[in-house]
Parts: sequence; C-alpha cells; structure tokens
Amino acid sequence: MVSNPANELILTKPVGLNLWSFPQGGIRKNETLEENMLRELHEELGFKRKDLVDFELDLFRGYVDYEPNRTNRRGFSKGKAYVFSHAKVRDFENLEFTLQPEEVEEAVWVPADKCMKLFEESGKAKKTKLLQNAMNVV
Repeated sequence: MVSNPANELILTKPVGLNLWSFPQGGIRKNETLEENMLRELHEELGFKRKDLVDFELDLFRGYVDYEPNRTNRRGFSKGKAYVFSHAKVRDFENLEFTLQPEEVEEAVWVPADKCMKLFEESGKAKKTKLLQNAMNVV
C-alpha cells in the first residue's frame, strides 16, 4: 500500500479486469519484502526508491482460499497468500505515474475511506475482507 499526505491510497486496475486493488505482485526467490515492494511499484507505476519513505514491511498477512471445496491430491486447496506493506510518497506534488501497459490499465489516488467501496464493487468478497483488515493496520 502506498499513501500520500492527503490520506489517499493508490489503487490500480489490472488490464482486462474490472476491479481495483493495491499494487501487487509475486515475490521472487531470495527477494526481501522491501525489494519486492520496490520492484512491483517500479514495474507497475514507475516509482523509484527515492520517491518513497517510511517503509513499514510485513504489517499484515492474510490468505484467501479461492476454492475451498476443490483440493488437490495432497489435500491443498487453491488459494493465495498476501503480505501487506506500506510506504508514503516523498514528493507527492511532483510524482507522476508511468503505467506498465501490459499489467496496469489505470491508477488513481483514492481517499482511504472510499477504497472499500471500490473493493466491494469488484464482487470479490473474500479478498475485500482481507483488504479491509489490511487497511485497518495502516
């Protein structure tokens, strides 16, 4: 999660999906949480390390079990683990997005109290609850 001085959070809309979420991406082998956060924010939005301050890593962890009734032969169901971190933008007035067109269709700053409405409109109830819990930590 990334916030600005106006208490807004940046949300992205992935290409081809009608939903809003925080910038996100998988962690690579041997990559730290800070390295992952910086890489994903650079890939999706063009942010650089110098654009961000006050890192809070591993604030909240959650898991969404997308198919609880469908398990593989080892007994695991399909799901996704999430680790939420937070940073603030350093120079909000001069910060510009450089969207990665293959991944991100749109990015917007949204007041923190309005984020939940956009998450709920996506129709993904399990992930919406997880995002709400993560926002309560920030």
